[in-house]
Parts: sequence; structure tokens; C-alpha cells
Amino acid sequence: MTNMNKLKFYKVAATSLLILNIILVSAFLITKPKGGPGGNDRLNVKDHFKMDEVQHDIFLKKVELHHEEMKTIKEKQLEILKPYLYSLRNSQETGEQAVAIQKMKELEGRKLTSTYNHLNVLKSILKEEQLPLFDSFLKHRLEAMSKIDRNRRPHNKK
Repeated sequence: MTNMNKLKFYKVAATSLLILNIILVSAFLITKPKGGPGGNDRLNVKDHFKMDEVQHDIFLKKVELHHEEMKTIKEKQLEILKPYLYSLRNSQETGEQAVAIQKMKELEGRKLTSTYNHLNVLKSILKEEQLPLFDSFLKHRLEAMSKIDRNRRPHNKK
């Protein structure tokens, strides 16, 4: 093969690989599920409750506040968790560990209370005719939360 033929071969091969890459990336992006965790499993609250715009706007604002509160709590838990686990270096049990455990329990309690209050706020913005739909919404949310927890657990090896 002459140098000219080799050069032409490499150009064609490189161009072919580039086109193949573009096709594969495009196929991935087109078939990628939409949304975050739970993607297709997510319940559209506005449609589920047949909310009007005012209700939906209030709901979205409350969701944002709830997410911020949960994020803050999780950050505080991480601040406690790091030194607690790094205390393994010393391999000595200290009173600080008991304090860390108590703080984590308190933060978990805050998360529970925040979630309860958030759901209670949702319930309070519903009209009388929407309230019967709350139980099915709650059941769906609990199932979704359980599914997320199951996905976090390590799988059993058989």
C-alpha cells in the first residue's frame, strides 16, 4: 500500500468512527429516560389532584422549601458523619461518638417532621373534592420512597 492509499484509508476509518460515535451518543440521548430518580414512576401532582394554577404554584414553592430544608439537614449529617467515621483511626470509643449518634438521631427526627409537615401543607391546600385522592398520592409516595431505599442497599450475591 502506498502512503497515499494509507492516508486515504485512515481518513475514511477516522470519519467512519466519528460518525459511528455520533450515532451511538445520539441513540443514547434519545432513549435515555426523562427525569430523576423514579423517572417514569413520578406522579404528576397537578394532574393527580387536578390542581388549579394557584394551588400548583403554592405546591411548587412548598416543595422547593422542603427540598432546601432536607438538603440542609443532609449537609449537617455529613458534617457529623465524617469526624465520627474518621474516629476509627484512633479505635477508641469516646463520649464524642455518643454525642454524634444523638445529633444524627435528632437530624433524622427533623427530616421525619419536615416530611410530615410538608405532606400536611399539601393536604391543606387541597379542596374538599381533592382530599379523597390524598391517600392514593401518599401510597404512591411511600412506594417511591421505598424503591429509592431498596436501590441504595447492596444487592445480595447468590
